[in-house]
Amino acid sequence: DGPAVTGSISATLRIDYAQSLEQIRAREVRARLYQNGEVLGELALSQAEENARVGAYPAQVVHRNTDGGELGGGAWPGYLDLTIEDLPQGSYELEFLGEGYVPFRMEVELDQYARHVLLGTGDATFTLGDVNGDGRVTQTDRDGLAEALGGQSAAELSRYDLNGDGAIDIVDLAYVSR
Repeated sequence: DGPAVTGSISATLRIDYAQSLEQIRAREVRARLYQNGEVLGELALSQAEENARVGAYPAQVVHRNTDGGELGGGAWPGYLDLTIEDLPQGSYELEFLGEGYVPFRMEVELDQYARHVLLGTGDATFTLGDVNGDGRVTQTDRDGLAEALGGQSAAELSRYDLNGDGAIDIVDLAYVSR
């Protein structure tokens, strides 16, 4: 027998609605990897890092601009890329979490050398706008944000300022309405 065959799981998270890295950090956007129901590790996606780890496995996070190129020190990413390497072949689950997002979890069968997952904040995957925390974006979220328009308290801004521009405004309402 030779060495065990390993591979990688990578994911691209499209930031469909403009959010600063500061806001992504404040909303604790992260990925978690499971195998057989057990958490193998977790990694914040707000910090670009080449030598990260998800549990025992090497990982990296890369930030790209809206054109797909290097972010180059910018603060408004278009894509967050995650790669987890040296994984033994098998079944995994990859979960994306964050305050104000609908959690997204999918099974990934690593039976080849690599698997790639694509998800976004503006579609039915890792949707931004779950301001009441029930795991869905509904009319209740829209109504709550509409009532908070113009709010300035730290609690209101933390919950309803989805793009992180320091105001609860029509842009935030549009994010939930879409």
